[in-house]
Amino acid sequence: MPSRSSSGTQKALSVDSLWPVVGFLGLGLTAGVVLSLVASFWNQHGGHHYRDILLVATFVIGPLFFYYNWAAVRQGCGSLGVILKNLRWYHMLWLLLFISMQTWRMRTLAEIKEAPVDSYAAAKGIMVTIAGTYLLYRLFTRRTDFMRDWFRGIPGLLMLFVLVGLVSTLWSVNWPWTLYQVCQYAVDVAALAAIITALRSTEDYGSWFNWTWLWIGLLLVTVWIGAYFDPSTALSHLSEEGGSVTGPLPWQLMGVFPDLSANRVGEYSAILAAVALVRLLPVRGIKRIMKTWYTWLFLAAVVTMVFAQTRSATGGFLVALVLIFWLSGRFKHGVAIVLLGLTLLLVTGAGSVLIDYMRRGQTNAQLESLTGRVQWWEFAWHKYLDAPLTGYGAYAAGKFLVMGSIGNNIASVHSDWVETLVGCSWWGIFPLLAAMGVGWWYLLRFVLDPERSPQERQLALEAIAVLTIATIRTFFSDDLTWHVPLQFWLTLGYAEYLRQRYAATPFRIAAPALIGRRLRPAD
Repeated sequence: MPSRSSSGTQKALSVDSLWPVVGFLGLGLTAGVVLSLVASFWNQHGGHHYRDILLVATFVIGPLFFYYNWAAVRQGCGSLGVILKNLRWYHMLWLLLFISMQTWRMRTLAEIKEAPVDSYAAAKGIMVTIAGTYLLYRLFTRRTDFMRDWFRGIPGLLMLFVLVGLVSTLWSVNWPWTLYQVCQYAVDVAALAAIITALRSTEDYGSWFNWTWLWIGLLLVTVWIGAYFDPSTALSHLSEEGGSVTGPLPWQLMGVFPDLSANRVGEYSAILAAVALVRLLPVRGIKRIMKTWYTWLFLAAVVTMVFAQTRSATGGFLVALVLIFWLSGRFKHGVAIVLLGLTLLLVTGAGSVLIDYMRRGQTNAQLESLTGRVQWWEFAWHKYLDAPLTGYGAYAAGKFLVMGSIGNNIASVHSDWVETLVGCSWWGIFPLLAAMGVGWWYLLRFVLDPERSPQERQLALEAIAVLTIATIRTFFSDDLTWHVPLQFWLTLGYAEYLRQRYAATPFRIAAPALIGRRLRPAD
């Protein structure tokens, strides 16, 4: 028979474990009310007073923020201090690649054909060259001998894609562009292999993750700065795929400088929201820390995601949300939140507002065409059928052959898989699918393995949440195959670390529900 103290502890744990239901139910209700108020305000004021909206938002959010401000700032500064204290050479290399991937000036296809390399493109090329040269220096001096990791496991599969792309320069519709992009991607894969070689522990990978989230967060800060100083550009009425945006929020949030599409803003926001949620709902054995900081990070990321209005990123976040609750042993809490949320939508009538928000004022025909993507993909498919064994050149086929023929200045066909198919045929698809499959297998394998350490399982859960969003986005954007796929390199890199460390170790899988029953979530 259990003792009184044991019974009291169980009751306390039971009460504490209810906080996600209450907390996220409150957040969901608050988000619905705020969205309805913004829609009402917009309809009443004609939609042209951007600064008024920002002013109202400041007065609504300001008091709450300053109430928690000191604790959040203290926790955030403490975390920043830890990150800076543990900086190594690969952090600087990663930052250089992160800066090189930013778009500082948008150019049309005609401008690119006339002058392939302008000052911004030259700066980008110089940064990538510096990164590649430094990697070769570390390789030849054996400071970081990553040759073996470069051509095995997940990096080896990615190098197969590089090889296929390199061969496709022989028949590419724009071979200099194909060669340039393939060389960039080879440097990216080399950087991934070097970092995998350099990192020795889960703590090292956690530092790499935190360094990336820091710069993505700062990038989103620049988006809001641009919204204040140049609202006509940052809050665009025109969808990046074409057409106008209407509905409760008749614009999409974009980055001004650097230029950041609404899709990218939404994806980065979804990733940060998922990361914050994973750290608020850790696996057994991990103490929940910095709750105030991660709560504010979650709220800020969700608000940014809402204003970006990107359906694929939002859908990816919702799928990641389900996996977070399931794999952390909180599946019942997740089901309760979904049921309560649906009840609130039905009772309050906010469901119609949510549907209008997701439609963005589009007709049924526009929704069925995925905002024009289906037409692009159909055109690309017909082109692929003309050269099913070779394609028309990696990176160049989608940009110059498909979108150039359609007469659209959009840089790609908005799908990694369609882009790769028309560029490299199935020879390019196979290594990418294999790399993704291996990554998913090892992350799921170890997050469900109770024999692994809590730190390893916690970081695996975080990687799964991020990879979920990124994987869904590959069907609607070019994230996996373009310079630099940050979110994929982090998650696949950690999966490769787990593969190498435990390749010959037997394991057993416990169902998430059983993990949640046997191992109660930590406070």
